[in-house]
Amino acid sequence: MKLTAFLGANYRRWYFALLIACLLTGISYAIYRIPLFQVLERKVEDLHFILNETVPDSSIVMIAIDDNSLEFTRENHLPWPWPRDIWYPILSFMNVAEARNILFDLQFTDPDFDRAETFADETDGMFAEAIRMKSDVILGVQLVPESTMVSRDIGTFCLEKPDTHIENRYQGMLEPIEVLRKAASNLGVINVEPDDDGIIRRIPLYYSIHDIILPQLALTPVCDRDNDIHTDKEGKFRLYWYGGGGVDGAFGKQYISMCYVLALARQHLYGDGSPEADALLQRLRGKYVIIGTTAGGLFDLKPTPTDRIFPGMEIWATALSNYLQGDNIYNLPLWLHLSILVLIAFGVYFSFARFEQSVIVPLLASVAGIILLSGICWHFWNLLLPVISILNTFLIAYIVTATTHYLLEGRAKRQIRSVFSRYLSADVVHELIRDPDKVEMGGKEVDATVFFSDIADFTHISESRTPKELVRYLNEYFNNFVDILLSRGGLLDKYTGDGLMALFGVPIPRHDHAVSACLAALEHKRLSRTLIENPGADFTRHFHLNTRIGINSGKIVSGNIGSVKRMDYTAIGDDVNLAARLEGVNKIYHTSIMISESTFKLVEHAIQCRELDTIRVKGKDKPTKIYEVIAPIDEPYDKKLVDLYATALELYRDGAWSEAAKIFQKLSETPFYDGASGEMHQRCIRYRKQPPREWDGVHTLEVK
Repeated sequence: MKLTAFLGANYRRWYFALLIACLLTGISYAIYRIPLFQVLERKVEDLHFILNETVPDSSIVMIAIDDNSLEFTRENHLPWPWPRDIWYPILSFMNVAEARNILFDLQFTDPDFDRAETFADETDGMFAEAIRMKSDVILGVQLVPESTMVSRDIGTFCLEKPDTHIENRYQGMLEPIEVLRKAASNLGVINVEPDDDGIIRRIPLYYSIHDIILPQLALTPVCDRDNDIHTDKEGKFRLYWYGGGGVDGAFGKQYISMCYVLALARQHLYGDGSPEADALLQRLRGKYVIIGTTAGGLFDLKPTPTDRIFPGMEIWATALSNYLQGDNIYNLPLWLHLSILVLIAFGVYFSFARFEQSVIVPLLASVAGIILLSGICWHFWNLLLPVISILNTFLIAYIVTATTHYLLEGRAKRQIRSVFSRYLSADVVHELIRDPDKVEMGGKEVDATVFFSDIADFTHISESRTPKELVRYLNEYFNNFVDILLSRGGLLDKYTGDGLMALFGVPIPRHDHAVSACLAALEHKRLSRTLIENPGADFTRHFHLNTRIGINSGKIVSGNIGSVKRMDYTAIGDDVNLAARLEGVNKIYHTSIMISESTFKLVEHAIQCRELDTIRVKGKDKPTKIYEVIAPIDEPYDKKLVDLYATALELYRDGAWSEAAKIFQKLSETPFYDGASGEMHQRCIRYRKQPPREWDGVHTLEVK
């Protein structure tokens, strides 16, 4: 009880909400640091790469040892692993093409082996000679956790200590053989390790082993440039993926099969060349060339955010493109991350506490907006917003807030009883108290039906009565009328002098709101008929007999509207105004119950109606058909009158004024005495004498 009282006194105060928000943020962030949530966050971040493919740097070319290449060399009696002299024509061709750098995503840690026609020293020597001739060849090295001897000359490739974190957990190295190592212009580390969920997203920029600092393979060609490369606190670079891998992926147009290069390189070296060789030379000119494997049997396929089977060599192509294009990925600073979480928690708690459940949809929309914002931040600035962290905070804040609301539910029930007991029947109020979630106390757009009534010639009818008598008669009139409305599930909105406004379909949504409104109007009409047959009834029968009703269905905004000191549950919107207009239009057509076209479409299966006309009310450009409510669908009605009126209305719309006037005149006289037909007859006579300039079948009202 003390906790409930304390929350009841303070939970709506902004500073209390801020305190709770800070506490919830701390809890949320602690949960967010759990590995499971970190993996979920990465999965969400991966969606950016899957949904938004971009274009990589065009100065990168990949020469792939694919299945076709292995088949080609096998047919030429060169099974894998190939003899090292095979690289001589290829690198010679690259030299002629003036390729910028050659990056080998291959390992040459052991000497070649003797074959029937070649010796290992000879083939390794030819490969080394080709490397020296090209002079900008970068070979790959692999670091291992086990301690191994590291050759002294590896120190010649050592970099100065960079101003960033250096990966320093390896004790050994699988290095190229000496003859190749001495010929290479540089070495690059080819280690790639996945995150905890097995997906490769990050790679270190630098590695340290035995006080020797080496760059990763893709960084080697550009490490002497002034590149703005963004890393995390572990010194790892988050790769910006451009799309799927392989020849059908983002780098697809930059792939060249090794068998194609080998054939043209040999032709160029030992023959006279060809247009295809010249075209390939042009394609390679000034490019960064990465050589690696894509054949499945060579086991260099990795899982990445965009592809579960991603060629390892394309990881280095992606990294190199990132460096060249400045495609860095940024995360929010921790202080900004936490500030957003506090704001989310504060918004959920404070809004729910002040306005209750009506704000949940806007709050969810806000979260959706943040998710949309994350897409915008990514698209324009490569900035990752912590979506899982935000959703986690929202959920925790919602649970805590809902619990607080549950503790204070009794107070909410009293509020509902206080607000709605004046407007609704006791049964509906009881249902609201039993299930408060059926009503939102704030403004809400709903599909509903609006009911307006007024007493025709009220001033003339009541002029013979004293003010005291008039008030008493009006109270009796409203007692009877309101009982009918409430019995049909209507909500009494307000009294408008001698009229009233009611709503059907609020605060509890219902699919039959339009039918209920029309049945309430017909029930009042039956009451009026009984009063006609009872001349001895008191003066209030004049009010009932002269009641006009306008009904319209559509989108309305309902809720508590007013000032801080005084507010009422009511509805606003164009569809409310149209219902009020239709009540007045009854006067023109001499009818008592008029509905709009939108209401007719909802009740035509249950209510018999007569189409009266198509009108354009003052201040509105869009016309609407209007109908007179006659009777429930299962009760008898004057079908001849309805059918003749429909025929005349069709002639009227076609501009056949004379033919329409004859039928309308017949209906306005004995035995029908139809007031609407009399109005239409007079209008046809006017139009016959002076036809409208542009006739579209719509009658525009000049008064409200």
